[in-house]
Amino acid sequence: MADEHRLALFAQACQSLVRPGDIVADVGCGTGVLGLLSLKAGAGHVYEIDDGSIINVARKTFAQAGLLDQATFIKARVQHTRLPEQVDVAICDHVGYFGFDYGILDLFQYTKQHFLKPGGKLIPGLLKIEIAAVGSEKLQQLMSGWQAPGMPEEYHWLADHDMNTMHGTDISNKDVLSDADTLAEIDLLADHGDYFSWQTRLTFKEDGNFNGFGAWFRSELAPGIWMTNSPLMPDAIKRSQVFLPIGNVPVKEGDTMKVTVMTRPSDNIIAWDAELPDGSTPSFSTWQGMMLDPADVAQLQLDHVPVLNALGKARAVVLGYCDGVRTLSQIQQLVCTNHPGLFPTEAEILRFVVAVARRDTN
Repeated sequence: MADEHRLALFAQACQSLVRPGDIVADVGCGTGVLGLLSLKAGAGHVYEIDDGSIINVARKTFAQAGLLDQATFIKARVQHTRLPEQVDVAICDHVGYFGFDYGILDLFQYTKQHFLKPGGKLIPGLLKIEIAAVGSEKLQQLMSGWQAPGMPEEYHWLADHDMNTMHGTDISNKDVLSDADTLAEIDLLADHGDYFSWQTRLTFKEDGNFNGFGAWFRSELAPGIWMTNSPLMPDAIKRSQVFLPIGNVPVKEGDTMKVTVMTRPSDNIIAWDAELPDGSTPSFSTWQGMMLDPADVAQLQLDHVPVLNALGKARAVVLGYCDGVRTLSQIQQLVCTNHPGLFPTEAEILRFVVAVARRDTN
């Protein structure tokens, strides 16, 4: 909200693509500012959809602006939502740091299939992902936080976690050691699979110490209207970039290397590797950085037979009393009376009933 340049770009895009009377879906709406911009551009009605309590900010903002009759607020996950009509335009700013790391691909895939009219428009409609070799003292510290001075030696093994983490951070143009290249171009109106693999080759423009890859996005909000968080662009919006660690590698001007990035955005998993000038091929992934134990991995297998754990059983107890007739107070009393051992204290049982009702009931 504090980034005036970002809002100005979205306002221009809305003025360009939203027609008088259009129906707009603001998916993952947050505060609702993009829906508000759509109404100012002439939209007849907007659907504000978000599963977080931030949607209450959107509702109150629209109410104070006298726009409640032009908006419908749906507190739900976008992929769980059905709309009473198709929309002319869908708008979203879930491009994250890297273009695809905040869920826009899945959001728009569902939107195209269930919300958007044939010939409808998406804002943004195109994503370009750019990547460059980077290195700096700050980036070195991100790779070695668990081995920093003062950190107990027993925790040094967690350095592997830092290396297998996609770090959101502010990269300076002084950190960039190679020319930036377009790693991928994604047409958001086109259908796509759930797995991507991209490759490119980078050339170092100066001698230095290579630490990993910096990556960012360029998104076309409307024809000719581009938004970027590139540290190389003076008109970049106020948003961090991504750092993908590789190590501490001395390089010389003119050296080249191949970079590969693979991702399954729906699972928030990213893998990256490099073919370095010295012939080595380091490889990392956020999957390796998750530190899953064998039980966690087993639960992901399709032949796994799920059994309710203690928390699941407790939730089932509470939901079993939610019959559309009993009040919350009555449900609390029944759970405390009939299941006094659900949690160690009555206060915790009362709190848990409220939490379950808030999450799983209307």
